[in-house]
Amino acid sequence: LREFNPATLPAAVQSSYHGDQATIDDILRTLDFQLRTPLQLTETEQRELVAFLKALTDPAARDLTALTPASVPSGLPVP
Repeated sequence: LREFNPATLPAAVQSSYHGDQATIDDILRTLDFQLRTPLQLTETEQRELVAFLKALTDPAARDLTALTPASVPSGLPVP
């Protein structure tokens, strides 16, 4: 977190980055203990994690309404 470079963010969101020392200290102070020690991922694990995260933001996943079923076995309404 302390080494993050906001220049890597898209220009449109760089101004929303709160990287001042007080904010970083607050985040790190309240961080879950399981996240305090960085994960030691292999290169393969890193690539797989990045591929997974990219899949979550795939433009094709922005509109999944075509996959919404017309009905469900319970008979409850489908929003």
